[in-house]
Amino acid sequence: MRLQEWLDTEVRPFRDKPISWISQYHFFRDPMRPTYSDTSCFFSPAVGAAYFGAIHMAWPAPLVWLSLPIMWLVGLTISYGWMKSGIWKRLEIS
Repeated sequence: MRLQEWLDTEVRPFRDKPISWISQYHFFRDPMRPTYSDTSCFFSPAVGAAYFGAIHMAWPAPLVWLSLPIMWLVGLTISYGWMKSGIWKRLEIS
């Protein structure tokens, strides 16, 4: 196939498409999805505990920083207990 034939048959049909369309449909990695964020929620219990201690309880800064690794350990312990209990094996995803 000559270069001009290739340009006419393979490339020309997509000249009017925007770059975002071309990248989504011809260089597919993952479909575009909307991203939602809610600034009124905390996704990490450790950060939530630090925020609560700093803002609502008026803890001193060293205590706020100490609350982060403590809450990480609490979360790790709860996660470990959940995995060891085997309850998660009985959950069905519908």
